[in-house]
Amino acid sequence: MKTILTNKHISIKTRKRALQCYIEPVLMYGCEAWTISKQIQNKLEATEMWFLKRMLWIPWTANKTNERVLNEANKRRSLVRTIRKRQATFLGHMMRRGKLEHLVTTGKNSTQSTPALISALRLKLQDLEAEKAQKQKCLICMEPYKTPLTSIQCWHVHCENCWMRTLGAKKLCPQCNMITSPTDLRRIYL
Repeated sequence: MKTILTNKHISIKTRKRALQCYIEPVLMYGCEAWTISKQIQNKLEATEMWFLKRMLWIPWTANKTNERVLNEANKRRSLVRTIRKRQATFLGHMMRRGKLEHLVTTGKNSTQSTPALISALRLKLQDLEAEKAQKQKCLICMEPYKTPLTSIQCWHVHCENCWMRTLGAKKLCPQCNMITSPTDLRRIYL
């Protein structure tokens, strides 16, 4: 990338576009969550100027002001402005989301009191836990697993009673009909 950005045979306009396309996104990765202090802002502006000076072949010992370098490159400072714009866009996106995101972002809840919100979050958590428990059911008896077993032939999971009942009648997996014997079963812990 250095050879492209410092190549004098490539126009400055193309090199600026390469900088904007390939370097700035990497530099600004995750900037929506940054807290930009004055010190960080100065470092970001210094980085932007460093790239421009390298592209224009201006040595660091040259006594050129940043404004003069920006005029030579026909560019304005844009890095910090772009970061602020992205942060504002992200904040607007978070504010339009649900109650939980609004609470996490601002620390305030405009629609409910804090105890009511906490109880609502607890109910939501209980619903999610119940939904997870429902997903861990045997597909034959449709009950939660007591002792789940899996076959090393097909890796399907069923409760021990269903496996033994099915394998007693025929030596096939009840889900995929692959040949399975009781010696192929292994206990798993969910």
